Order: sequence, then structure tokens, then C-alpha cells
Amino acid sequence: MIALSSVQIEPKRNTVITFPRDTKGRLIAIMPDDTMTGEIECRSTIIIDNKNQKYLEDGIFAFYIDGIFMVKRLQFLPDGILVLPNNKHYQNWKIEPLDKCELVIIGRVVISLSERTH
Repeated sequence: MIALSSVQIEPKRNTVITFPRDTKGRLIAIMPDDTMTGEIECRSTIIIDNKNQKYLEDGIFAFYIDGIFMVKRLQFLPDGILVLPNNKHYQNWKIEPLDKCELVIIGRVVISLSERTH
């Protein structure tokens, strides 16, 4: 069930994205691509917990990088953040402190819902 409340995220690239919320206040989005295939399928509905803004553990997160919405596994390292797609057709990459990119972490993906179509 989707509640009527929503949250707006404003990356610097003059875009405003509104995410609907579920009944527990978590954000609802759609997996945008196949980079997490095997873990989260392309076009699956995902639920994002954005209440905890201090991320001490690695995990699967929804985020914007330079205005592009992504869902990937993030590993927090002392010298940056390792971005780990699940699909082996995509390479891992690293966000380093000196990179000139805008990273906005929306929250941790806590549920993914795949639908079967017939």
C-alpha cells in the first residue's frame, strides 16, 4: 500500500525527483537498470529506508551521482567508496574524495519486489 506522502530529492543539476512513500514512511522507486541482476532485477520495485543518514555498514544503496539515479552495493573504505554492481558485465569503480562529482545517498535498499508478467 502506498501512502500519499512523498519526499523530494534535489541533486544540483536542477532536477527534482519526488519519491512516493509506503505506509512505514520508506521511499518507493524502480530499479533503473540491470546492473544488480541476480540481486535486484531491472524494473523491480524497491523500498528505500532513508531515515538513517549515518551509514556505518556496507550495503545496497539508492543514490545520485552527478544527477544520475543509481542503485548499487557500496563499500565504504577509508580512502573512498567502492561501487560494486552485482552483474558481472559491469565493472566495479571507486568514488574518491578528490573526485569532482556530486554524490547524494538517498538511503539503503531494504526490499526489492519482482513481478512476474504472463
